[in-house]
Amino acid sequence: MLTVPRANTLLGKELFVVKASLDLYGLIGLNASRISIGKTALGHVQNLSLMHVALGLAEVFDRQKQGNPPLASIFWGLRFSLARPD
Repeated sequence: MLTVPRANTLLGKELFVVKASLDLYGLIGLNASRISIGKTALGHVQNLSLMHVALGLAEVFDRQKQGNPPLASIFWGLRFSLARPD
C-alpha cells in the first residue's frame, strides 16, 4: 500500500521532472537566436521537453480509475488525507 510520505516523495519527483523539462524548454527558447549549429536537433529536444511537461502534468493530475492501485497524484493525496481520521 502506498503511504502518504511515499506518495509525497513520488509526487515531488514527478513535479521535479516537469520543472526540469520546463527549464530545458525555456533555456533553448531563450538562446535560440544565438545558436548557429544544430538548430534542428535542439528544436527537436525542445519539442520533446514540451511533450514531457504535458505527460508529467497528466500524471500529476491523473484521476484514479476504479480497480487500479492508487497513484501518487494530487487528487489521490487529497482523498487519502481526508479519509484518514488523524
